[in-house]
Amino acid sequence: EIPAKSFYENVSIDFFIHNDTIKIHEPTIPLKKSIEINFNIKKFFEDDKKYLFIGSINEKGKIIYNKTNRTGDFLKTKTRNLGVYTIGIDKKAPSIKAKNFSNLSWISNNKYLKIKINDDISGIKNYRATVNGDWILMEYDPKTNTLTHDFSDGIINRTENKLELIVTDNVGNSSKFESYFYRKLKD
Repeated sequence: EIPAKSFYENVSIDFFIHNDTIKIHEPTIPLKKSIEINFNIKKFFEDDKKYLFIGSINEKGKIIYNKTNRTGDFLKTKTRNLGVYTIGIDKKAPSIKAKNFSNLSWISNNKYLKIKINDDISGIKNYRATVNGDWILMEYDPKTNTLTHDFSDGIINRTENKLELIVTDNVGNSSKFESYFYRKLKD
């Protein structure tokens, strides 16, 4: 759906649909308003539907997640970019890996707790970290896919600590990471 006055000037656009892919002109034409792209997913297996999303195809041919809403057998996204869009599927949970510690290690000299998280398909939607059952602030750097906790906040005040981290991607796949670490208490 392309609303009236979506373009800055009158323009003829090329429009092509093939299977689960739609090409709407070239991404070089700017839009003044968002357009809506809908896909019918009735033909997909019921078990797969919850993993589907709409993505744009970049110049390298990689699918890039677009915020997708599902109503019944329809996927919908809004965008202000023309180009190629398709249906993607993501059944793989995000990966989680400790960067500057290992399970059962002493990390008294570390100023930060660092964990690498990644989701190659639909991307990271959210994460939640706790130590000994208490929520901790972890800052996310999307350039390095790193979560960082600064120990100077004083929340972690025990010698033995249990870290739990849950990371969820944009279609709802989740991974859970658990690790124990030790820190010497300050006098």
